[in-house]
Amino acid sequence: MATETRSKTFRVGYLTPARNLDPRTSWDVESSFVIRHVFETPFGNPYGSTDVEPHLFSGPLQARDGGSKVYEARVRPGIRFSDGSELTAQDVVNSLRTAPPIQDEAAVSVEGDRVVFALRRPNARLDLALSHYQCSVFKQDGKNLIGTGPYSIAESTPAHVKLRRNPHYRRPVAIEEVRFDTYEPDAQGRASRLIAALESGEVDLSLSLGRDDIDQVKGVRKSLLPGVSLAMLYLNCESPRLRDPRVRTAIARAIDRLPLAATSYANPLAFAASSLTPRPLGAADVDCTYDVEAALALLAQPGVHKPDVLTLRLPWGPRPYMPYPQRVGDLLAAQIGKLGIRVEFKPMASSSDFMKTSVEGSYDMTLAGWIADTMDPCDFMESNLASNRVPQSDNLAVSSNLGRLRSAEMDAAIDAFRGDRRAENLQAITRIADREVPLVPLMYGPASSVRSYRVTNFKPTSLWYVPIEELDVTD
Repeated sequence: MATETRSKTFRVGYLTPARNLDPRTSWDVESSFVIRHVFETPFGNPYGSTDVEPHLFSGPLQARDGGSKVYEARVRPGIRFSDGSELTAQDVVNSLRTAPPIQDEAAVSVEGDRVVFALRRPNARLDLALSHYQCSVFKQDGKNLIGTGPYSIAESTPAHVKLRRNPHYRRPVAIEEVRFDTYEPDAQGRASRLIAALESGEVDLSLSLGRDDIDQVKGVRKSLLPGVSLAMLYLNCESPRLRDPRVRTAIARAIDRLPLAATSYANPLAFAASSLTPRPLGAADVDCTYDVEAALALLAQPGVHKPDVLTLRLPWGPRPYMPYPQRVGDLLAAQIGKLGIRVEFKPMASSSDFMKTSVEGSYDMTLAGWIADTMDPCDFMESNLASNRVPQSDNLAVSSNLGRLRSAEMDAAIDAFRGDRRAENLQAITRIADREVPLVPLMYGPASSVRSYRVTNFKPTSLWYVPIEELDVTD
């Protein structure tokens, strides 16, 4: 009689749902974690590293004729979609032509088994752009998209996603099934249900817990590293009450980051932010001096109209860079209140509600943040500061310019830094940000992980992603 074998299942716990698994339009980090297991990008990060290496290409990008305007790469042979069909250069081109991170960067074409990139503007690190999950390569199968990744989608609802191993994946994969389940916070905003699921062994891995909750979980392994996310207060430059940069500067001067960080972390000095980018991406420091007297003096200048009330959007749930948004919002309201400005909260019911109001611009301020999709600091600053990243219905996937800054000067500074990473080009960006104040960096987000003792081969990383195909579980 044959011995019965039990399939290996791996369970991931979320605090908020993964709502959109289309790599072209998805933007939330929970969905991106799933997407990265179904689809592959031309370049990706070796596990445990923040470098990039070719995934779908057989080698690095090659410049034609020794120049820097046209690059090419050959598609790696033998890669197959989950339906068994072989990946071609045309498949890669078809996907990248609609990929938001590439549309502004290069025209993409196919020549035999090579993919050719003709740059629209200088880009010193096109390979980093090609590691963005929205550069995922896919093929249409009716209404569904199929990929070449280690898993394919078996079931999908916002609160529950099940993946099955891709039988055509090019490397052995130990875990046969992956489940992503949502355990929403309780009425007090605590992750009590997710903590209980981790302690009982119902969940194998979560990257969603805040520092206080991590300290509470028992019977698990834990890690905490500097992450690639940043919590920010965005000031809507298009709001009639905030059009004067002196008013925005006054609000920035009224914000004390240390107690804000203390709402979420036991060692707030390590998390209070002063840069436009997360720490692993390098420093892009801006003037964040806390000075209420200077703020009041700005508001007292001739011609300045101090608003009596400002609206503040709150995120729909805990985020990796801000585990307790209501706490942060309450303290921000108290700090801004010292200027004689009342803050009215606009809680968002869901990520869809958040994105709808982002496109409308129907707010004064937004408490939110951004998680880096690549290790390129220019990508992070472009997402949050470039004019073409003001949220619109067709650019939500790569956009977080919730300060709605539209500045040709800033756009030129970002383009200059993308082509040449000298310090003076970076300083040009920070000088404009100091003058215009479309956002205020609040606190750095850590890369936290909580995992069961049955998980093996795990390596902590700064990225909000773990390749489950590299892991195994023991019974």
